Amino acid sequence: MNTANHPCSKDILLKNELDQIQNNHPEQFSVRIYYVLNNPPKEWDGGAGFVTKQMIADKLPSAKLANQVKILLCGPPPMTAIMKKYLEELDFEKCRVISKIDDQVFCTSHFFF
Repeated sequence: MNTANHPCSKDILLKNELDQIQNNHPEQFSVRIYYVLNNPPKEWDGGAGFVTKQMIADKLPSAKLANQVKILLCGPPPMTAIMKKYLEELDFEKCRVISKIDDQVFCTSHFFF
C-alpha cells in the first residue's frame, strides 16, 4: 500500500517499478498498492486527499495478520508521525524507523521500521 500523498501521479516515488512488481510477479509477491493524490485527475481510481485512519483500516488487513504486512511511508515528519499514530491506534505494533530524517528519502515500515 503506497499511501504517499502526492499532488500528481508522476510525483510518486518508484511508481512504475512498484506497478511492475504488482503486475508481473503476482505468484511471488502478494503486493497491493493503493496510491493517494492530493488533487487527483478525474480519471484517477486511487485515493484522494489526506490519508485517514479509516482509509488505512479499509485497505490493510487486520493487525492480527501483521507479520504478513510491510508498510512503507515516505513523506515529511508530520505526515509520517500521524500515520504511525493511526497504525498504533489500529492495533499494529509500534513502528521502528529504518532510515533517518536527513536521508534523501524518509522511508519507514510498520513492524520493520
